[in-house]
Amino acid sequence: MEPDIEPWDRFRDWLHCICVVTFDLELGQALEVIYPGDAILSNTEKINICYLAFPDSNSSNARDTNFHFRIRRAISDVRGCQKSFVDKSPSSLPFDPHYLYGFVHFRQCKDATINRGYFQKSIVLMSVLPLFSLFYSVTARIAEHFFENGEAAIEAACHHIDTWQQPQVGRTIEFPLLGTLISCRLPAACDLPYEFRLDGHVEVRALLTFTPMFLHCSEETARFGEGKLDHI
Repeated sequence: MEPDIEPWDRFRDWLHCICVVTFDLELGQALEVIYPGDAILSNTEKINICYLAFPDSNSSNARDTNFHFRIRRAISDVRGCQKSFVDKSPSSLPFDPHYLYGFVHFRQCKDATINRGYFQKSIVLMSVLPLFSLFYSVTARIAEHFFENGEAAIEAACHHIDTWQQPQVGRTIEFPLLGTLISCRLPAACDLPYEFRLDGHVEVRALLTFTPMFLHCSEETARFGEGKLDHI
């Protein structure tokens, strides 16, 4: 029999938390919500997330932008399944328990009802695992539903992620998320180099229509450095 699993235990195998960062005329960039509600972030971590959740150079164009950053953690402990995953992953995986990675979907659009004239908000997924292709896909999916349906979409996404299997290398895992099924193979240390493999992609399938949407990507580590902001 499988032992009882605490609420958010599976969620925390993958993510530390999901944040919404908005622009406040008086405060500047500010944390609007953090999911799950009991996620722990130090004041320094909160400040850094707010500071890095918006693009460095932001034009007046209405657009969506995706990027990632990393910040130092207040603590450096990792979960047992995360340590096991990293130990079996390629040595090139840029894992460091002293850092959290933030995967951002930023939206800016004109809004005459706002004094500043623009709606500006970011969805940020925080994780100790540098799984760029997977978390870019997850962030985009959550952001799409959040901007259509509000905070209920984030709450639903958290519950879906809380059903995911633990991270495992070298096998294809399927994750339900907001009406889609994400199929992802996480690289293993014993894998052939990417150019000799046929399975280096994340696939997202709509559960209702079963129409495949392929998100082609190279090895996870190849995404490190693209659209990255480092905060030491």
